[in-house]
Amino acid sequence: MKRVLILVEGQTEEQFIKTVLAPYLWQYQVIMIPTVITTKRVLSGSDHKGGLLRFRHLRQDLQRLFGDSNAVLFTTFIDYYGLPSDFPGIVAVTSPDPYKHVAYLEQTLGETFNNHRFLPFIMLHEFEAFCFVDPYLTATIMDSVEKAADLSSACRDASGPEKINQGSDSHPSHKIEAVFPHYNKVIDGVDIAASIGLDKIRSACPHFNRWLDQVVDHATG
Repeated sequence: MKRVLILVEGQTEEQFIKTVLAPYLWQYQVIMIPTVITTKRVLSGSDHKGGLLRFRHLRQDLQRLFGDSNAVLFTTFIDYYGLPSDFPGIVAVTSPDPYKHVAYLEQTLGETFNNHRFLPFIMLHEFEAFCFVDPYLTATIMDSVEKAADLSSACRDASGPEKINQGSDSHPSHKIEAVFPHYNKVIDGVDIAASIGLDKIRSACPHFNRWLDQVVDHATG
């Protein structure tokens, strides 16, 4: 079995890896092991985990993971929305195309570490984009099937789940919470993604799909 270590932004991504991605990758003899970003280390008690407030948090955790000589690949699962202002390359690109911008940020992140086993991934624009892949199923799981049209409209206006933008009142999780005030990111978000399934998600989210293909290629090549 090949070990792939993935540094994730929070518990939602961690559970998505364990529930959806890890079982999928098992068929390729790949074990994907998630680690949540540490935002504060304490001398006694549990470290604070989740969120990406400063780039140094990501850098420190990645450098620790890189010490695992048994891993064939290291990767990330962090949100494009809300990246810290000190993230490498964050102010260098002015392209309105989010795919070009995120590709540049991933390239810059890779060059920052210069590790041939490192494959950066930044989610467009955040995890909740997956909830827009199948609006009817999402609304059904949230017991508000009549709200499916609201999700469909948002996705159609943006030309796809990954293009729902990163404005403070228009990023994916804000839109989801506006429609479903009782939405729970970890529980509902992962349940929705798992119910929609990887086939539909990959078809609707080309940036995510490309990364997952690369994970398989790098880990098994």
